[in-house]
Amino acid sequence: MTSGLSAFAVAAVDVALWDLKARLLDVSLATLLGRCRPAVPVYGSGGFTTYSDAQLRKQLGGWAEQGFARVKLKVGSEPEDDPRRVRVAREAVGPEVELMVDGNGAWAPAGARLMAERFAEEDVRWFEEPVSSDDLEGWTRSVSKRPPGWRSRPASTSRTPTASGACSPPALSTCSRAT
Repeated sequence: MTSGLSAFAVAAVDVALWDLKARLLDVSLATLLGRCRPAVPVYGSGGFTTYSDAQLRKQLGGWAEQGFARVKLKVGSEPEDDPRRVRVAREAVGPEVELMVDGNGAWAPAGARLMAERFAEEDVRWFEEPVSSDDLEGWTRSVSKRPPGWRSRPASTSRTPTASGACSPPALSTCSRAT
């Protein structure tokens, strides 16, 4: 099996060859490879942990004004400040916009559960990577005692088409609130 730098090189060539084939056939890459679905919902992703409250309001609120139904902000650099930042984000986007957070693996399982409960107070619907994606055992522990109404999915961010062209079930290192 190819690993490390060799794997990156092989992947780059693979992507380039698929792109070349699509261009030669004058079709989109999605058409060439086959779609799993006709459309996907989009969301604004930003809200970096270095942003001031004003920057959060401007960016996330701006996306909501443009009609985005979902926005995601980064959390985890300063966990003690995250509940406040999430409140600012909720105020900026209003109650109709789905609010999501990306923890970038910042917490241990117990801390992730606590933060999920705090974020649920602001109707956060998606908590991406609450613990490191490399910590499958910790991820399992963190979602085994998740807040009421939250769903979870196994770790890994892959979605691969099957031989029939249908998509495999989603596999995300994430917790989401049932709606």
